[in-house]
Amino acid sequence: MFSAFFKGAGGVVGGGSGPGAAFATRFELGPEKDWTSGGASRSPALFRHYAAVDQSGPEPVPVSVFVCDQPEHLSAASLAVKRLKTLRHPAILTFLAAHEVEGVSVSLATESVTVLSAHLNDLDLQGVRGTPRNHYLAWGLYQVLRGVQFLTQDAHLRHNGLFGDAIYVNDAGDWKLFALDRVQPTSESALPAARFPNLAKYDSPEVHDAAKARVSTPWSRDMWGVGVIVWEVFNGPLPAAKNLGNLGEIPKKLCPLYMELVAANPSKRPNPRDKMDQLRRGTGYFKNPLLDTLMFLEELQIKEDSDKNRFYSELSAKLDGFPSHVCRFKILPELLKAYQFNNAGASILSPVFKIGQNLGSEDYVKMIIPCIVKLFASNDRNARFKLLNQVEHFVVHLESKVVNAEVFPHIQNGFLDQEPIIREKTVISMIYLAPKLTYANLDECAVTKHFSRLLRDEQAGIRTNTTVCLGKIARYLHYSTRQKILIPVFVAKMRDPFPPARIAAINALAATQQFYTIADTSTRVLPALCHALIDPELPVRKQAFKVIRGFIDKLDQVSENPALQEEMESEVKSTTSESKLLAATGWASWAVGAIGAKFYKTSNKPPEPPTSQTSNTIGSEKPVPVVAATSSGRKGLDEPPSTAESSLNELIEDDPEEGVGSGGSGWDDQDDWGSLEDNADFDDPEPSPLSAIERSFPQKVHISTPTQVKPRPPEDNDPWDDFDDPPIAVNKEEEKRLREEKREARKAELAAKRANKKAGPLKLGAKRAMD
Repeated sequence: MFSAFFKGAGGVVGGGSGPGAAFATRFELGPEKDWTSGGASRSPALFRHYAAVDQSGPEPVPVSVFVCDQPEHLSAASLAVKRLKTLRHPAILTFLAAHEVEGVSVSLATESVTVLSAHLNDLDLQGVRGTPRNHYLAWGLYQVLRGVQFLTQDAHLRHNGLFGDAIYVNDAGDWKLFALDRVQPTSESALPAARFPNLAKYDSPEVHDAAKARVSTPWSRDMWGVGVIVWEVFNGPLPAAKNLGNLGEIPKKLCPLYMELVAANPSKRPNPRDKMDQLRRGTGYFKNPLLDTLMFLEELQIKEDSDKNRFYSELSAKLDGFPSHVCRFKILPELLKAYQFNNAGASILSPVFKIGQNLGSEDYVKMIIPCIVKLFASNDRNARFKLLNQVEHFVVHLESKVVNAEVFPHIQNGFLDQEPIIREKTVISMIYLAPKLTYANLDECAVTKHFSRLLRDEQAGIRTNTTVCLGKIARYLHYSTRQKILIPVFVAKMRDPFPPARIAAINALAATQQFYTIADTSTRVLPALCHALIDPELPVRKQAFKVIRGFIDKLDQVSENPALQEEMESEVKSTTSESKLLAATGWASWAVGAIGAKFYKTSNKPPEPPTSQTSNTIGSEKPVPVVAATSSGRKGLDEPPSTAESSLNELIEDDPEEGVGSGGSGWDDQDDWGSLEDNADFDDPEPSPLSAIERSFPQKVHISTPTQVKPRPPEDNDPWDDFDDPPIAVNKEEEKRLREEKREARKAELAAKRANKKAGPLKLGAKRAMD
C-alpha cells in the first residue's frame, strides 16, 4: 500500500532508504481531494489525488500527488506514468517525479492542479461570470485543442479517453491533459479496453462500428472527446451519449464547432490545427482580449519593440475583464519575466501595479518588490516617474531596511533631476517614505540638504509643494531639526514671489502649530504672520487672518487657563506620529483644515517614454553622494514609526458652517492647502523655457517663475545658512536684480548712519550753547 511511503495526511515516514524513502521525504502528503463535494462531478479514476508540498527547494512548493494502490489497475497506472514522463508540452500535465513499488503502488508527483469539474465550480464561487467567464472558457478549450494537435500530429499518439475529468487545471488557469492510461500510437486501430465500464458513454461511434473506423483520421477519436469536453463544460456531467445531441447552454458562437466535433462520420471531424487557426481569425470563437493577451505573452520573444510597448500600454485597461487567478499566476509572472530577460523596462509597471493591488503582502514582497528596487537603480526617467506616481501603493510592502539601504540612495537622485516633474514627484514621494527613513536619510539628507535647494527652485510649483511636504512630514523629523528649521523656513517662504507658495507657508505654520512652544508662537510666529496681513494678494491676506485668529485663540486659552500650556507643548519634543492629539483636542481643532492639505497642481508633464528598448536613458543625471543608511536607528535619536498611522488628509475636518474648535476661528475644510489648486484670484504666470522632453508633448506646458508679483528681497537670516550646501542656480536676471536692490539698500543704510553720526554732535553742542 502507499502508506509504506506516506504517513497519512500531512506527514511522511522517516525510516527506510532508497528511491521510495527519497520520494516520500521530498513530498509531504496533505489531505485527499474530494471532488464530489460542492456539486463537482467525479468519474472513476485510476489515481487518488492528494494535495502535497515539495520540500526539495529552498521554499516549500505546492504540488499534486497521485497514488494508485489497486492491484487490478497498477499496470494501467504504470503505463500512464511512463507516457507522462516522456511527453513535455504546455497542454500536458507537468511531470515532477514518480515511484513504483511492484505489485503494491504507483505514486506520481505533478504540478499543483485541480480537476476541471471542481475548477469550474470554483469559478462560480469566485463570481467569474458573463463575458470574463466565456473568454476564459475559450482559452481553456483552445488549450485542449492544442494538446490534441500535439498528440495526434506531432507525437503521433491518440489519447482515446478525453472527457471532462481527464482535464486538470493549474493555478495559472492552464488546462492540462491527463488520464493517459489508454494512449496508443495513431497507427494502431484497435482501441484499448475501458478501465471502468461506466466510462464507455464517452467512446466515439467508430469504436463499435468497423465501417466508420475504416474512414477515421488520426485525430477523429480525440476530436470526439473534445466535443464531449465542450458539452460538459457548459452543461455539466454527461448523463448518456444520446444527450450529446442537445446543445443545452453551449454558446451559439461555438455551436458550429461543436457540431463538427461530434459528427457521426469520423472523416467530417476537423483537423485541430486548421480549426484553431480558423477560429483565431476575424470574429472567431478563439478571438477575444484574454486569449489575445495570453498568446502575445507566449510569443513575446519574436514581437517587435513597438508592438511590445503598445501591448504593455493597453494591458492595464484590459485586466479588469480577466479572472483574478489568471492575472496573478499567469500574466504577472510573464510580465516580470519580460522585465528580467527582455528589457521591458518601465512599460510593464502600470499593469504590474494594477495586478499587485490584489496580492497579499507576502506575495507582493516576493514577486514585485525586487523589480521595483531594480528599476529605482536605473537611469530611465520614465521608470522613475511611474515609480514615484505609484509609491503610495507599494511603500507599505517595503521594509525600513530596504527603503534606507536600497531605495532612498537612488530615489534621492530625483531631487536634482533636470526635469521639473521628476523633482516635484520626488518631493511628494517623501510623504510616504518619511515614516520609514532613518535620521541620516530624512533629517540630514532629504530635509536639510535637498529641501534647502528645492525651496529656492526656479519652478514656483516645486517651491510650493516642497513647503507643503515639509509641513506634512514635520511629525517624523527629530525635534531638534524641527526647532531649527520649521519657523525660519515657513517665515521665509511667506516672502516668496509666488502667491500659492505664501499661502502654503501660512498653512504649514498652522498645520505644525503643535510643535511650537507658546513663547515661539507669540514672539516668532505671530509677528511674522502679521506681515501677511498687508500682502498684495487678497487670498493670502484672507488665509493669514484665519490662521492668526487660530493662534490668538490658542494664546487666549493659555492666558485664561495656564495649565493648558503643558498640554499644548506636549508634542514639541516628540519624534513620532503622536499627532492624534491634534484631531482630538479642542484647542488644536482650528488647525485641522490645514493638515488636510493637497499639493499644488503644476502643469508639468511626465517625461516621454523611450522610443526603443535600446535607449532607455534620457540624458544623464547628476550623481548624488550616497548617505550610508543603517537600520539600527536614527543615530541614537528617537526612531520614527515603522509605518505611517493615518495620512494627513484623512483627519476629520469640522463643519465649515459651524466654525471650528472651541475658538470658532472659522477655519473650514475648504480653507486647506487644496485651495491652492483652483484659486482663480491669481493670474497664470508666464511660461518658462521648456526642456527638450516637455517640448515633445503636444500640450502646452505652463508655469515657471511668475512675473505679475514683484519679488521681495530675501531676509538676511536665511534658515539654511548653517548648512554647507550652496543654493541651486535660479533665474539669473532675477538674481542680479535682487543683488542690486540689496546693494542699493545697503548703501542707503550706510548713508543714513553717516548722516546720523554727523548730526549727533551738533545737537549736543546746540544744547550746551542753550545751557
